[in-house]
Amino acid sequence: ILKAKLLETTDSEELDGLKIHYLNPVETWKDPKLQIRKYELWEPDDSVLHKTLLLIGQKGSGKAMQINALVNYCLDVKWSDKYRFKLIKDSQTAKTGINLYTIHHQNGFQIPYSLTIIDVESFTPSHSGARKNKDTAQLLQTILDQNNKDPVQQVDMAAIVLKSHEEKLILIHHFMFRNVLIKYFGEDIFQKTAIFFTHGDSC
Repeated sequence: ILKAKLLETTDSEELDGLKIHYLNPVETWKDPKLQIRKYELWEPDDSVLHKTLLLIGQKGSGKAMQINALVNYCLDVKWSDKYRFKLIKDSQTAKTGINLYTIHHQNGFQIPYSLTIIDVESFTPSHSGARKNKDTAQLLQTILDQNNKDPVQQVDMAAIVLKSHEEKLILIHHFMFRNVLIKYFGEDIFQKTAIFFTHGDSC
């Protein structure tokens, strides 16, 4: 019922043989100084579990594609379907700072909980980007700080996004593990870390 309603009520366009439906989350909070923005889709339900996914990757790795793929999974979109839903456009991933996307649980979801995706500013492997990478890592610590106005209570899973043709972790990915994941979440984060490979589908 939810999926059928969204197909009827959302704006859409044809793209690469698929009908793309835009979900348009609402910006509910932002800190311009720290460059943190929070977007929410649908109304919260305090009776439902809530989980948080930390998504990190270098520029061009396809984080927007991965975020939209997760949303399509939640809405039970099949590979053979001739439509896709988009939470964000490719140009809307965090270029500076951090974006938080909260997708509140709805009847018809494929998962039994609400999901917050922490979209961290793209890391860069260049030497000139070293300072920026450290600033981004510190910014992540800010949203985990319980003294913050709207802190992230916990991170249930972390994922590093790689392009499908990348065969191994490069220097920047080692930076992510050492200076982001291990530093803030401890060695046991390895048990909760996945590698997401992006592909060519328009979702």
